[in-house]
Amino acid sequence: MLVCPQCEFENPDSNKFCQQCGASLQEIACPACGSSVPFDVELCPTCGATAGTSWRAIIAAVDAAVGWPLVLPALPYLDLQHRYRLLEALSATSLSLVGAEVRVLDCQPFRLSPLEMLYSQNPDAPDTGLARSDEAIAQSSKNTIPAIAQTYLDLQQQLYPSLPHIHDAWEKDGQIVVLLEDRSSLPSLAELGASEVLPPFQILHLLHQMTELWNALQPVGYAQSLLELNNLKVDEDQLLYLQRLYQDKPDAPPQLRDLGRVWKLLLQQQPSHENLNPLVQVCQDLELGTIATVDVLQHCLSMIADLLQGGEELPDAGAIALDATTEAIALDKPEAADETAPDLQADDIQAEDTVVLPPALSAKDTAPADAASANHPNRPLNPTAVLLGGVTASLLDTAPPKSATDEPITGELVPSELTTGEPVTDEPITAELVASEPAADPAAMEAEPITAESAAANPAPAQATNSEALAMSDSAETETTEILFPTVSRMADISVSSSPTRLELGSPDEDSETEGDDLPTVVLPMKLIGLEDAGRSDIGRQREHNEDYYAIQVDVKKLESQNGRSLKAKGLYILCDGMGGHASGEVASALAASTLQQYFQDHWKDGLPNEATIRDGILLANKAIYTLNQENASSGSGRMGTTLVLALIQDTEAAIAHVGDSRLYRYSRRRGLEQLTVDHEVGQREIQRGVEPAIAYGRPDAYQLTQALGPRDEHFVNPDVQFVELTEDLLLLLCSDGLTDNDLLETHVESHLDPMLDGQVSLDNGVNMLIDLANQHNGHDNITAIAIHARVRPNLDLMKRG
Repeated sequence: MLVCPQCEFENPDSNKFCQQCGASLQEIACPACGSSVPFDVELCPTCGATAGTSWRAIIAAVDAAVGWPLVLPALPYLDLQHRYRLLEALSATSLSLVGAEVRVLDCQPFRLSPLEMLYSQNPDAPDTGLARSDEAIAQSSKNTIPAIAQTYLDLQQQLYPSLPHIHDAWEKDGQIVVLLEDRSSLPSLAELGASEVLPPFQILHLLHQMTELWNALQPVGYAQSLLELNNLKVDEDQLLYLQRLYQDKPDAPPQLRDLGRVWKLLLQQQPSHENLNPLVQVCQDLELGTIATVDVLQHCLSMIADLLQGGEELPDAGAIALDATTEAIALDKPEAADETAPDLQADDIQAEDTVVLPPALSAKDTAPADAASANHPNRPLNPTAVLLGGVTASLLDTAPPKSATDEPITGELVPSELTTGEPVTDEPITAELVASEPAADPAAMEAEPITAESAAANPAPAQATNSEALAMSDSAETETTEILFPTVSRMADISVSSSPTRLELGSPDEDSETEGDDLPTVVLPMKLIGLEDAGRSDIGRQREHNEDYYAIQVDVKKLESQNGRSLKAKGLYILCDGMGGHASGEVASALAASTLQQYFQDHWKDGLPNEATIRDGILLANKAIYTLNQENASSGSGRMGTTLVLALIQDTEAAIAHVGDSRLYRYSRRRGLEQLTVDHEVGQREIQRGVEPAIAYGRPDAYQLTQALGPRDEHFVNPDVQFVELTEDLLLLLCSDGLTDNDLLETHVESHLDPMLDGQVSLDNGVNMLIDLANQHNGHDNITAIAIHARVRPNLDLMKRG
């Protein structure tokens, strides 16, 4: 099949043009001038820019012990199918002990490779809806992926884009060929150190990325990849890339002391500075075996970062390893915290050996560094937002605020004259009039705080829809013209890199469930380099009209100078799920969105609005719907309302607020998928009161809402508002319950969210795939989703000035 470069639609092999968007499938458009370029030409004949798709081919023996000499392919093609044309001549001088490397041009760039077709047969891969080609079926019938290719595929789940994307691989005549991303234009780490004076924090950033990668590669036998200086590359944002994998020798696997020698070589390139002395000492301790575990090594880096961040005078370098060792032992074995740590003194450390750094090495291809928690190799790695641990309270997350009204909404009338000044109730709104209920004790009505644990405890059977959960007895029909929901998508992206941006120096024994988010950290300044969004609403398979509504309003400015590139962005994202029967839900959801858009246009001028400002805007939206209900004398099922979830993004900060059961998720490689909002429904309220989740969600009214906009006045609406920092590349997903029912997102992370985060699928196509998935598995309700892809990098300019 042929994948369209414009819309990513998968076309039959015989197509000359994309059957969805009409783009040509027979030539490439030059990215610089737009001219048409044939597939078999690398450089645009009009402007000379690179237009063709090239790969880095690695040719090696399947069995390194007996595979020499290699039989090198003759010009002009690498393969028998004449797809990959050699861009360089191969000769004996191209060989090394680990094989030969050469650049090749892909003469069929829109066609899936055999490896990609094999991998697409994975049951977790997205269903494209197209019949498989005969070529794909024949390839999958072999069911063989070369071992080294499988290693790349397995590690990419953790390490991409640190590890280069693998495009194709095959074995023939005792040799294996692997095609990887061609990143030969990136400078090597050795070249960077030789040509620039790097700030200490920047050096810590690079060294810590190496420890994260070591944790991922050493257990699977590829730590040697970090000891080959030519293999370490750095992009313009100082993110570490690996050019390829190098397998460890089984009889002599690399040790941490070998990593210390590489670090010493790199540090010797930098001018002597007292702030580097502790790092030099760390290298010596690694070589001597004083630092014998990655846990202790990361604590050393964390302590150095702590001292540099605080501007304190650095202590004797040799004491840092001692303190870090003691702390690591205490964390790993609390009962042993009082035991005597190794008696190490700075005077006991041998003088630094004289090491001469070899000449700068030639640049080759590579890929960026992904880093997750160093002590959890099964968790995705993701080196970017540069968190240096052990210093201050975490700036990354804010605990969900206390919920104010946790009782079910059933749509009854709440006369404002009876409720003025009263606290938010904790009881469901029933079909009976609230006016007939006796006033409750405010202390008894206070809602229980919502915690992340309770959110995680929420089981997810098929939920009742909002209109069903809103138990309204009277039926009052209201006629309204149906509202159309256009798809809105804006993109502002100034970087070709899709590498993640978070780097954390955390506690070495941080629990896998908390991921170290509660540990003290120091966050280096970040900058936004990419912001993309897409939204779509669908009627579903059982509804007669769509009561959902969404709105996207973004203002993006690109900043570029000799100091680098960044974005200044303000983005407002609103999703509402209306209720009330007939056309009422449509009116409520659209009215809430338009009210909030106008409100933030007037009240969001400079910095991100504070919690009070956001709450006032939401209460204003509630008032608009409530007033309309009062004017129409609506009651029972004719009383309209809506849920709400919204996100406000300004540069690298975001505010999140919600009312009801529409949700916001965050997805990143380090954290995985997290539900940041907690549903305002009876089941969650009962869990907060200490009821077991199974019992709480065994109630017939478990999914009945305890909050919504419109049915009641402002005294019965208390939005949850929280603030988060964008400290790593991530997706934010705003969803109505038509998409989130039955744990749909949680069970389709790899197939539907990973491609969006990695940039393999555009956000527009990714959102369409989510809507199609919901129609396939749910479909009982309207379905709406907004996806936001934010990419950030360390602000090295601010670090240097600081």
